[in-house]
Amino acid sequence: MSAIDGFKEWIRRETITVDHEYSGVFPAVRRGIVKRHGLGSRLTHWSLFALVALMAITGFLMWTGVYAVLNDQVWGGYYKAFGIHMWTAILVLPVGFLLFPFYHIVVDGHRPWPTTAELRQLKDVRELLAIGAAFVGLRRYISKYHDARRSFNEDEGEWVAYHPMQKLFFWIQMGLLVGVVVTGFGMFEYITTQTPWWVHWLGIFQEYVSYEVLKMGHHFLAFAWVGAVAFHAYFPLLPGNWDVLRSMVTGRIYAFLVSTNGGEEAD
Repeated sequence: MSAIDGFKEWIRRETITVDHEYSGVFPAVRRGIVKRHGLGSRLTHWSLFALVALMAITGFLMWTGVYAVLNDQVWGGYYKAFGIHMWTAILVLPVGFLLFPFYHIVVDGHRPWPTTAELRQLKDVRELLAIGAAFVGLRRYISKYHDARRSFNEDEGEWVAYHPMQKLFFWIQMGLLVGVVVTGFGMFEYITTQTPWWVHWLGIFQEYVSYEVLKMGHHFLAFAWVGAVAFHAYFPLLPGNWDVLRSMVTGRIYAFLVSTNGGEEAD
């Protein structure tokens, strides 16, 4: 057996438990329009996207020293870019850490973490391994998984499947956002003489880390953050996921309505 065949066999053994996870589980299936994202989630999601874009663009301008349309003879491009960068960083705090998680998790009921049973079975890890292997052609895609992600269990008031990358991205971008904020405000503490208490608290690393280290960390985390957002945005742009993208605009998606209590099928 070659190394590739051995690797394929290992993947098959590790993912066999999720291969038929979503096949024929629910006796009653019909189609209908389901609310997926409330107004609060949609507004805060796109607001966060706009703030991230402004932070990335103005940060890139300051990094390169090319200010284009922000240049003028009075203030100069740097001061405009710096002002926009700082104000978007301030606005990101309530939107990214409070408003979007509140509407996404509490109001809309999405669950970006595994249940205890899923955690014990390493279900998300196995699904991610199976999806990744299928993406590069090492195995078949999980049976009925595309439909499962668009299936709403009316009995439990819960979506049947969440893509493991959705859960992982939520925590990755939150962690990177924390890193960008604390390193950015740490740098701000170095170049100012007086700051509000909350800025001093956010920039606490200034007391322990040099400006150069904070700057390198800030740039690395910012590029990683933008890369993660770009990776996140790539999948809804695929033709098979356009309905998911539309749901973040309209709030609704044409989904399978499933029930464990039986019922008649309809389309």
